[in-house]
Amino acid sequence: MPIWDCGQGEQEAREGHQSSRYGGTLVVGIRVDVDALNELVSTSAVAQDIIELLFLRLTEYDENLNIVPKLAESWEFSSDHRVLTYHLRRDVFWTDGLPTTAHDVAYTYELMADPVIAYPGISDFDFVERVEVMDDYTINFIFKKPYADQLGDTRLVVLPKHLLEKVPPDKMKFADFNRKPVGNGPFKLESWASQDRLILVPNDGYYEGRPPLDRVVFRVIPDETTRRVELETGGIDLLPTVPTSDQGRWMEDDRLRVWKYPGRDYVYVGWNLLNPLFGDKRVRRALTMAIDREGIIQGLRFGLGQLCTGPIVPTSWAYNESIRPYPFDPERAKRLLAEVGWRDSDGDGLLDRGGYPFSFTMTIITDNRISEEVSTVIQAAFQDLGLRMDIKSLEWNVFLNKTQAKEFDACILAWRGSFVINPTPVWHSKSIQGKYNYISFSNPEVDDLIERGRLAVDREAAKKIWYRFQEIIAEEQPYTFLYVAQDCHAIHRRFRGVHMDIRGVYKNLHQWWVPRQERKY
Repeated sequence: MPIWDCGQGEQEAREGHQSSRYGGTLVVGIRVDVDALNELVSTSAVAQDIIELLFLRLTEYDENLNIVPKLAESWEFSSDHRVLTYHLRRDVFWTDGLPTTAHDVAYTYELMADPVIAYPGISDFDFVERVEVMDDYTINFIFKKPYADQLGDTRLVVLPKHLLEKVPPDKMKFADFNRKPVGNGPFKLESWASQDRLILVPNDGYYEGRPPLDRVVFRVIPDETTRRVELETGGIDLLPTVPTSDQGRWMEDDRLRVWKYPGRDYVYVGWNLLNPLFGDKRVRRALTMAIDREGIIQGLRFGLGQLCTGPIVPTSWAYNESIRPYPFDPERAKRLLAEVGWRDSDGDGLLDRGGYPFSFTMTIITDNRISEEVSTVIQAAFQDLGLRMDIKSLEWNVFLNKTQAKEFDACILAWRGSFVINPTPVWHSKSIQGKYNYISFSNPEVDDLIERGRLAVDREAAKKIWYRFQEIIAEEQPYTFLYVAQDCHAIHRRFRGVHMDIRGVYKNLHQWWVPRQERKY
């Protein structure tokens, strides 16, 4: 749960009443630059956070993870639950002055469902038959059959038809719109200097009213030590990801507020299943048991995390808590490898089979301290087991291109668990040629479970299916699931109205403000 200041709410109310809340700048330190400010083509988590500030979704999640109105002010289902009708607000405008209408929603759906676009979330619309614009502010989603997540799958980010219809789908990745977006959210883009900073300013025409802050500056600071120093010296105001080694100290710092809550990001090692080294699940199980994952949590994360057993995290309603984590057991790992034929036949300390040593490269992201530290721990563990693992560090965009092209042996990365259970992009075999199933995982039973689980009519029916899905992933070990990280953020106390929770750091950024006497910029 968040760390709260006693009496802060009353103090904020007094300060807000005594002076105007408009003014001030928030400076955020981010590790990498964003790739594009277009929901259709971006694959960056940092970009996604900013996109959510520039564009409205049809609906959003409240603090209890219930779906509530946003661009859509209301909705209803037909009696057979195959037609979902959204009624849009009439006071939402694009920042170029044109109204946001049902035609924008329909066109956004058409783009997202177009295979040429290769939208990362295209599987959200697997069960949508078509959409129908009833009038400027009413739209129907017609489904092939009813299922539990119809609302969750259609809470899309709405984009402007009048601008994007001029871009051929096969050119969308290179559209000027990606760097010069026109949105309808609480903020708009003022400027973007690549690898330096991106600046947002308030959208004066936002339907809920102008956000108080005059500017939000996202500074690109790749080095973790530099980000830490910048926060402590006032160069930045918010650090979205706090190094675990600093959490305790910063909680004692009167200048800062530290927010902590259970996370939904899991860190893993992905094994490229096209590489014959990793083709046998006994090998993958052995690799998992050779890694002291609890030691990583305690030693590198200072205990701020928990062992992960699969792609559905403990905060989810579908989490299968009966699955036990693989133990740290190097001797058992060695026996499993021997079963597959990996033995040190020549006494050189390396396991070999058929005259070839067990040797591969772990690819990690440059300037990512956790990946660097974790890969070093894993390298040492594998060396003790008789495996040779080299470490290759790549800049983020190069890393992304290499993994999506399947030009890697193994890699360390993290996924963010979704509130809607849809494993299709990562775990369905039809996604092997997509952007996220880059390990080339394929299992017919998993494919069937995903399809049936997504079509379940209620959570109780779905839960049994998702439990079995997690059991198979645990048995197969296509990833070594390392841990689920605890989310932790630090912000200077002069910012008021701040609330952070499992939905994200910036969920209510449009309500943050700074008392006049505490403004720095």
